[in-house]
Amino acid sequence: MLGARGRPPPAGPSDIPAFVKVRERPLKTHVFGRGGTVFVCPPAWGLPGEMAINPLRPHADAARFFTFDPSGTGESTATRAKEDLTSRGLANDCTGLLLRLKLRPMAVLGHSHGGLVAMRVALNHPELVRKLVVVSSTPGDGSDDPWAWRALLGDAAPTAPVERREEILKMGHAIWARSLADPSQSKKVFGPLPDKKWKVSIERFNASPKDSQGLDLRPKLPHIRAPTLILHGRKDPVVGEGAAEEMRKALPNGEIVYFEKSGHFPMLEEPLKFATVLGEFLRRD
Repeated sequence: MLGARGRPPPAGPSDIPAFVKVRERPLKTHVFGRGGTVFVCPPAWGLPGEMAINPLRPHADAARFFTFDPSGTGESTATRAKEDLTSRGLANDCTGLLLRLKLRPMAVLGHSHGGLVAMRVALNHPELVRKLVVVSSTPGDGSDDPWAWRALLGDAAPTAPVERREEILKMGHAIWARSLADPSQSKKVFGPLPDKKWKVSIERFNASPKDSQGLDLRPKLPHIRAPTLILHGRKDPVVGEGAAEEMRKALPNGEIVYFEKSGHFPMLEEPLKFATVLGEFLRRD
């Protein structure tokens, strides 16, 4: 378990207040677990950070996970500028939050689109990223849909900007279920996780496709010097193995672990292996 021999006791929850003001916007924080702090970058898809971090709840013994609701979602205040809506703007909020708290976590983690945000954080502020963990993600490939979420939704994919919160949540739940190695197990896999009447950002969601178009961080990956762990499901229909392999080859200190029985959520589909691999990486000097 982290925080054992040779490590100072982890800081308590009091060092992370419930709200942190970044660029004059109070952002709601979420913290759970015990051990060294792992900062989890939320995705820029209009979902609250609390919803995005919930798949890590089974691993609360591995680390203290910390995230926040992007502006316009959850309990955070509304967005104030168009740049807030992009993955670049969200990465700036991540670094602003860590700098405001004077917190240098033992690792920065991102799942799916949050992995892209985490890579931006590592590129923009390498001093804040001791280790990087990228789960089921891609640096982009210049295509219109590097996460293949439209293909996953099929005829249910929107053809115009969405107008209602319920549309986003319905699509989100459909994508989550269909992204598993075995979609028939979705109730079993996601059933134990908390479920709320999440406040989502329609504006953020509608801005996401444009933000993804032509996105390609691959040329910049060699500049990320932090030890990086890439975790990827062999049966992931959202992000293919090619993206994981490209990251491994481009990152100077990158390594990859595949989950043979997982799709897009290895932390839930193969939780024991995920906990072991993540724990070993975080404990490593």
